[in-house]
Amino acid sequence: MIAAAALALMLAVAGGATAYLTSNHHGAHPATRAAHPSAARNPTAALAAATSSAAPTSGGPAFSASAARRDIVGLLDTYQSAYSDRSTASLARILSPSVTRHGLAASGCAVSHGLQAVLGDYQTQFQVGTGTYRLNGLSEQTIVFEGTTAARISARYRITPGGSGFVKFKFGEAGRGWKISEIYAACS
Repeated sequence: MIAAAALALMLAVAGGATAYLTSNHHGAHPATRAAHPSAARNPTAALAAATSSAAPTSGGPAFSASAARRDIVGLLDTYQSAYSDRSTASLARILSPSVTRHGLAASGCAVSHGLQAVLGDYQTQFQVGTGTYRLNGLSEQTIVFEGTTAARISARYRITPGGSGFVKFKFGEAGRGWKISEIYAACS
């Protein structure tokens, strides 16, 4: 008898909470109710509708493509300066810990994985000598997003003196700002 009363009380509370969430004054936004008309009749649908339309709960701001594009162009501007200045310290700030790089090193064309290995390859390349690095036609419009936490860009580069070639960058955002996660430079 006590168990049945407790179950009835729990069902009443759940029903009241669902009614509260789907009311016209509280809970799900009117647009959510309009997009999910079954939410008013079905408590499970109401809860699903309220949570599927909600802003990200990671504690961070909602994704903004324009802000992400500015951040990524800023990363590439820093990359160009760091390369031109031969600064592995500056590169370390913009590369992800698990970065992968395909490009020239002192030993020739190499693939390296992880921040320390990639910085080591840049250091050997810088010791041999490099020039001023510039990406041709860098703009926010050339960035392609793969969801809200990954992006890529393909471009041509010129190193003066030196040469030119093709490069692809990938970027990731893991809650600490955008970082370069992969660099694929054609070796010549």
